[in-house]
Amino acid sequence: MPSTLAFSWRGNPKTTYGLSTYVSRLQLEDAWPLVLALAPSAFDRWAGLAPSGEIRGLRAEVVRERAGRCLDSRSARTSQAWIQGTGRLPGVSGMTAAVSGTDERGRIGLRAQAWLSTGRASSRAHRGLARGGDVDWRRDGNAWVLSARSVQLTHPQAQARASFDFTFERPAVSPLLTLDATVDWLDVALVRRVLPVGRLKPRSLAWLDRAFVQGRAENGHLRYSGPVRKFPFRGGEGEFAASADVSGVTLDYFEGFTPLTGAAGTVAFRNAGLEATVREGRAGGLRSRAPQCRLRT
Repeated sequence: MPSTLAFSWRGNPKTTYGLSTYVSRLQLEDAWPLVLALAPSAFDRWAGLAPSGEIRGLRAEVVRERAGRCLDSRSARTSQAWIQGTGRLPGVSGMTAAVSGTDERGRIGLRAQAWLSTGRASSRAHRGLARGGDVDWRRDGNAWVLSARSVQLTHPQAQARASFDFTFERPAVSPLLTLDATVDWLDVALVRRVLPVGRLKPRSLAWLDRAFVQGRAENGHLRYSGPVRKFPFRGGEGEFAASADVSGVTLDYFEGFTPLTGAAGTVAFRNAGLEATVREGRAGGLRSRAPQCRLRT
């Protein structure tokens, strides 16, 4: 079915006016070059997202009833949307969503299976990640706030649920994120795929990328509160804390040394530091109990 675009305009752009837009069956990959051509230079950071998929239906209306005041409303439905990862920003594919709202507040409903990729050359898509939940947005003065009270994440290697508030004011100011998550279980081999590239020192990134070979984490909790550009908060700008009980872990802790196998214990991240307590484990023919290790990232 061909795409449909319809526009209507009434009034005077300097006084009062009304603008209505209707879009049906629009292919995002076809519209993206036009968006880039008309967007201001500040939009360049998003150019690599290269979205694809289909906007099944979009309605938007902007009304200026008096000088200095604009009201708008919009709704949209997307199907199988795909966004390219760009290094620090993850990619998303297979996502279906419904959007509705005004210039003051609104809601995004996520209901479909999606796949994530981190944009790293060595990464593969996180296939089979199901996301469900409603994300609300609102204006708070000059800032926009995205929030969700219950978002479910299901993956062949993990099960988790989270709530968050994300505040964005302007490009020159770091966005603020408050995130609370509970991880029911996690395959520790997944850690290497979700590392925050660009926020960790190269040495720490290389160690974490190799260290967790296999194992299972349960009873996990994560708390993040602070500016996203300051992570991992080496100067105390925010709070990052994560902990979990682990079992059956194989840890390749140092290249050239015999890996620790069958390890069980607890792991805790706090800002730039990591601390692990191992109740039991084996290194070659040696059995160890209750050792501790610390790593600063």
